Amino acid sequence: PRSCGKCPKPSLSPTHNNNPTMKPTTNKKPSISLKPTPKPSASPCEDDAGYRFENKAKKTCQFLAQRNSCNKLDKARGNKPIFTFCPRSCGKCPKPSLSPTHNNNPTMKPTTNKKPSISLKPTPKPSASPCEDDAGYRFENKAKKTCQFLAQRNSCNKLDKARGNKPIFTFCPRSCGKC
Repeated sequence: PRSCGKCPKPSLSPTHNNNPTMKPTTNKKPSISLKPTPKPSASPCEDDAGYRFENKAKKTCQFLAQRNSCNKLDKARGNKPIFTFCPRSCGKCPKPSLSPTHNNNPTMKPTTNKKPSISLKPTPKPSASPCEDDAGYRFENKAKKTCQFLAQRNSCNKLDKARGNKPIFTFCPRSCGKC
């Protein structure tokens, strides 16, 4: 909204009115918070969406991973390797452990994490067909480059550098006729 500059600026501390009214305030406009909301914690293995090497727009995590630049140091960011900003694209995501991890500093409150745990016991029936395409797979993170799209273009043997140089058919076995 535009301002004429004649309204008083909000103060950082609350103001007190020594002459209260008998009627409650009916102003339904939302109040402005001066404290920022906490930043949501990122997944431990997500690329920094805003990261650009040398602040160049085209040098995204995906771009750098495709050019095998993940171990290159970013001087502008404390000489840290690019994979510290682009763990997913660079294939540096930690693999889940099949054995339990132990914490020598237990808390007094129980864990409320409701995520399913990995079971070492086999299930009586397979939960999914072993020959299904990865529904979320997109080559080069391009929306149109789905398994079906790639199979129609005979690209199944092409290597996906962003995914550990694995052939596309490992992500798209059904579309690539590997079932």
